[in-house]
Amino acid sequence: MQRKYTWRLEFDAKARREFDKKAGDRVRGTLNQVYKMALHKQVSFMTDTVPAEFINKRKHLDFVKRSNRARDNRLSGQTLEKFDLEHRQGSVSTPQVVKKMAKKKDGILPTVAKVYESTHYVCVGNDEVELMGDKSQKVMGEYMEKLEEYKNKGIEINPDKVYLEVVGGQQ
Repeated sequence: MQRKYTWRLEFDAKARREFDKKAGDRVRGTLNQVYKMALHKQVSFMTDTVPAEFINKRKHLDFVKRSNRARDNRLSGQTLEKFDLEHRQGSVSTPQVVKKMAKKKDGILPTVAKVYESTHYVCVGNDEVELMGDKSQKVMGEYMEKLEEYKNKGIEINPDKVYLEVVGGQQ
């Protein structure tokens, strides 16, 4: 017996979007697994033409170009001799990092520079931390110099404005 499910009309579009997204992810995952299989292996749930078309699609110039760009973005300037991570935030979003930092400081929001620091530092010893990568060292160095410069001139300025000035505005 086949069941039929229904939901309220106002949820129809959302349910369809979710279904399409999840089904698309599942199909992409399956095709990626097929792509990794040896060509001589038979895939029981597909006709012979589907894996062949998929392999041809992955050899297409546009696909190769996008794939190489994505790989380069993931590597973000790393070479075989030098493994230089840009940040260590992982899958935690910046707003979540800010919320967590504010919670530790009784609801006081951290400065932009403090958020940058917390996502670009790594522990190297018991209590030692260091900036990861040349770019983050440069940014924080310039920020500290600029902040000190304003302090020496007797100018009180919002640290967030100083940071944004150093990095060239809001990203």
